[in-house]
Amino acid sequence: QLFYGGRVMIEARWPNVVVGQDEDVGAAQMASDAWRKVTNGSAYGRIVDPGLRVNHSWEGALATLNVAHQWDTWTRRVTKHEGDAIEYPKDLPGLAGVDPTIYPASATLWDGCEVQSSKCNQYWLSGKREALDAPREWFHDAGTLYFYEPSCAMPNATVEVKARNYAIWQDKPVKSNVRLASLELFGAALQFRNCTDCVVNNVVLSFPTYDPEIRELNAEKGAVAATLVAGTRVNLTNLTIAQSNNWGLELQGDDIVLDNFLIASTDWVSSLNYAPLKMTGNGMVATRGTVRTFGNAGIVTAIPNSPAGLINDTGTQIPPQPMAGRSLEVSYCHVYDGGKVGEDTALLYGGGWAAAGTRWHHNWIHGTMEKCLRFDDQSENSTVDHNVLYDCGEPAWDPSSGKNSGLGLVAKGDGHYLYANTIFQTNYSDLCMPSCVEKSKPYRTQFPRVVQNNRTQVFNSAAATAVATCECPAGSEPGGNFTAIYKGADLKLRDAANHDYRPADDSPLVDAGAIIPPYTDGFVGAAPDIGAYESGGDWWQAGCVGLKGC
Repeated sequence: QLFYGGRVMIEARWPNVVVGQDEDVGAAQMASDAWRKVTNGSAYGRIVDPGLRVNHSWEGALATLNVAHQWDTWTRRVTKHEGDAIEYPKDLPGLAGVDPTIYPASATLWDGCEVQSSKCNQYWLSGKREALDAPREWFHDAGTLYFYEPSCAMPNATVEVKARNYAIWQDKPVKSNVRLASLELFGAALQFRNCTDCVVNNVVLSFPTYDPEIRELNAEKGAVAATLVAGTRVNLTNLTIAQSNNWGLELQGDDIVLDNFLIASTDWVSSLNYAPLKMTGNGMVATRGTVRTFGNAGIVTAIPNSPAGLINDTGTQIPPQPMAGRSLEVSYCHVYDGGKVGEDTALLYGGGWAAAGTRWHHNWIHGTMEKCLRFDDQSENSTVDHNVLYDCGEPAWDPSSGKNSGLGLVAKGDGHYLYANTIFQTNYSDLCMPSCVEKSKPYRTQFPRVVQNNRTQVFNSAAATAVATCECPAGSEPGGNFTAIYKGADLKLRDAANHDYRPADDSPLVDAGAIIPPYTDGFVGAAPDIGAYESGGDWWQAGCVGLKGC
C-alpha cells in the first residue's frame, strides 16, 4: 500500500476509481462505477464485457469477482483474454447451490445483467502495469515502483510504503493488567490473540489492513492480516478503525465489552469473510457504536454452540447447549450505508444455533440496498427489540437489483422474540417470517430441520407488510404469533430525518401496544406504544459519541 503526502494512493486497476474531496477511498472503491457489470455469454469461469479495455492483454491480471450468489467475492488470475472476454479458473470454493457443474439450473446466475432477477454479476481487474493510467495510481513489480502523481507532476511530497502488517502483536498468554491507551496506528493493525483482563482505550487505526487478494477464498488458501482481539474479560473503549479493504475488527472470546466505537469504510472487496465487526463468543457486548460504509454484512454475531452434524452415540444430532448463561448483545449502535456491493446480506447478521442467546436492541439500522437485519438459516432463540429499521433495499443499487433484497427484518428458524421494533420504507417487505419446514440444503451440513417460527412471538411493532417468501413458496402465510402490529403507512414520527423516531402525540402508535410483562414493563400512558420509542419516554440515541467522524 502506498501513501503520498499522507494520503493513500490507489493500486492500479480497471475501471479507475474517482476519490471525492472527502478522501474516502473506501467509499470510492465500493461505488457502482468502480465495478464492471458482465453481459450475456458470461458463465462460470468466463466473463463477457463489450466494454472491456482491449488495448493490451489482461492475461495474468488479478480479477476481483463478485458473482453468482454474491455474498462472497473471489480473486483469481486471468488465464485467457480474447476480445471482449476473459477466463479464470473454475475452482471457486463456497458456491453453495450455485455451482453449475453440480446444479445445472444455476448456470443463468453467472450470466449477464440482461437475464438476472437480482444484482448484476460484477468484477474489476488489477495486477498489470498496463492498468496504471490515471493520477493517484501505483504499481509495483520486480522491485520497481511505478507511480502516477495525483497532479500529473513530478513527485514532490513524501512517498511512504506499508512495511508491516502489525504495529502490535501478542500471541503468548497474557494474564492480567495489560493496558493499551492513547495510540494512533497508521498503516498497520493490532492483534491480541490470547489476552486476559486487558484494556484498550483511545486507539485510532487508520488503513490498518490491506491485501489485493482474498486469501481465504483463494486457490491456495491463506489468511489476510486482521485487527483481532481474542481473550477473556477484555474492555475496549473509544476505538476508531477506518479505511481497510478487508477486515474491520474481529472479537473472539468471553466477556468482551466494546463501548463507544467507530468503524468506517471497510470490506471494500465485499466479502462475507470480512465483516466491519465480527463477534464470536459468550458474554460479549458491543454498545454505542457507529458502523458505516461497507461492502457486505455489517455486524456479524455468533455464540458458539453444538455444531451441525455432530452425532452422539444414538446416531442423532447432539442437542444445543443450554440457554442459561448464553448472551451476546448489540445495543445503541448506528449501522448504515452498507451492503454496497454484495447481495443476500444484512447490516446486522447472525444465524444457526449460534444465534441462541443473542439480543440486538436499541439500534438504528438503515441505508442499504440489501436487508437491514437478518437471522439466517436455522436460527434459534434470539431477541430483537427496540430497533429502528428503514431504507432497506432503498434505493435499488442498479436497475437489475432484486426487489426481494429489500427486507427490513428476516427471522428464519424458531423461538425468537421480536418486539417493539419500528420498520418502514422497505422496497419489498418489512418482515419476512418463514412458516414452512426449513429447506434441505445438501451442499452444507444442517441441524435437524424444523417448522419455522412456530414458537416465535412478534408484538408491539410497526411493520406494514409481512411475507414468508425468504424461505417458503410464494403465497405462504408468514410464521410467528403476531400481537399488536401496526400495518399503516403513516407512523407520524416526530422528526425521522433527524433521528427523532418517537411517535408524535397524534400518532396511531401511541398506547396501541399490548401489555406483555416483563417485556413491556415501564411503559408510559394507558398501554405501551407500538415501536421502538415511547411517546413520553426516553429519546435514546444510537451511535458513537465524541470520536472524530461520529
